[in-house]
Amino acid sequence: MGMGLKSMLGSQSFRPNKAAGSWSSFFFVLWMVALLFLPLPLLVELLN
Repeated sequence: MGMGLKSMLGSQSFRPNKAAGSWSSFFFVLWMVALLFLPLPLLVELLN
């Protein structure tokens, strides 16, 4: 997990030289967005 975060922060992940690296970073971003947005319906239910 830490290595994925380092590669995301590094500039080498933004160069399309490795297809596997770009795909892994893409899925890493999707995973982080999912983790951020999954609790939102629960918060709405709790607030209501």
